[in-house]
Amino acid sequence: MHSVKRRGLSLAGALALVLALSGAAAAETLHVQMILFWDAYQYVLNELVPKFEEQYGVEVHFERVTWGNREEKLILNTIAGTPPDVFMNGAQHLIELLDAGLLAPLDPYLADWDGLFDYNPVTLENSAHDGVQYGLPLYTDPRIFWYRADFFQEVGLDPDRPPQDWDQLLEAARKLTVTDGAVVTRMGYDLTRWTDGASSAAQDFVVFLWQNGGEFIDPVTFMPRFHEREGVETMTFLRDLMTTVRPPGHTVDPGQGSGSPIVRGTAAMNLNIGGVVAEAYRADERVAAELRAIVPPPGHKEPASVTFTNWLAIHADSDKKDLAWEFIKFISEPQHLLEINLYLGYISPLRSTIIDFVREQPESRYIYETLNYARPYPVFPNTSVVAKAFDPHYFKILAGEIAPDIGLAEAARLWEVEMRQ
Repeated sequence: MHSVKRRGLSLAGALALVLALSGAAAAETLHVQMILFWDAYQYVLNELVPKFEEQYGVEVHFERVTWGNREEKLILNTIAGTPPDVFMNGAQHLIELLDAGLLAPLDPYLADWDGLFDYNPVTLENSAHDGVQYGLPLYTDPRIFWYRADFFQEVGLDPDRPPQDWDQLLEAARKLTVTDGAVVTRMGYDLTRWTDGASSAAQDFVVFLWQNGGEFIDPVTFMPRFHEREGVETMTFLRDLMTTVRPPGHTVDPGQGSGSPIVRGTAAMNLNIGGVVAEAYRADERVAAELRAIVPPPGHKEPASVTFTNWLAIHADSDKKDLAWEFIKFISEPQHLLEINLYLGYISPLRSTIIDFVREQPESRYIYETLNYARPYPVFPNTSVVAKAFDPHYFKILAGEIAPDIGLAEAARLWEVEMRQ
């Protein structure tokens, strides 16, 4: 790690010298667009950006965007001829960005950069296509099967022996669910992300589908495979899990406050992001001490989970690509990614940061352990369009309004229609 850092500083110094000698340093402005929670944004803006500006003799126009407006701002800036030189994007949007011609290949920069070998290989896949790397991971976010050890003890379950398969998961959810009349006051398994309109339909479904040996799409044609036998079996199980936690005629009391139900105590188990750890520490360290994870994940045919890796890219229209790469490399230094991700509640994609990360937040070891069983979320074009084909039928199946085989078949038909347009 030290040899990489020395090399990075040497290149940085060389670039700064060239800019200074050319007289362009004072006028050079780098436009950076990133999606960050407030604390991480403040750290990057107030700590890292000034250091980069001083080191390279440039000014950084640092723009914070959200997942809701990042696409609109990216497109508008591109059309206006003022694209961001560096921008951040999500795991599943690679194909759309490539089709729009917005991504510059990073391979010319990565070819002689030793830092690439520090990355966990699975974290690089969401920003690569046809053997070309278009992004460098900022953080990775595997979905973890969290559970509360205190709730397990309360109902006579051994917290050191969590569910290992679907049957055990179903039985544990039944025992952990608490009702008051026709009201579920504590969900044995968190159903919050299963309500109609949630954005997590395919994200949750793909985990259980992989555990059953199925595939969501064909990776070459992008056509659906979720309606095959394994998918129907998976939806049948998910429907059983839902009715076990919320029997017909029952409602769920979400309780008071905001944040994850497992931290607030209104759920005993859930499939959720690694940020639950940071949230638990902020809420109550006693809750954090009761937070554990099922590792390996409780698979049916095999243990599996999904990871989403969000990444930094260079805009294809940038006229400062070399400087943009220096910024990405600067942000990606191990200590910087460690600090950013401690603020975000995710984990750094760098293997060299694991020990320091777990030292700061011991429960984050579960996130790294789950990463060994995680696959990148499938990448396909027109994500928002095809989601309209899948999501409504997924929720109708969970609600018991349509049979799993019929619902998935119709979702697949609509998916194919959208993909061929």
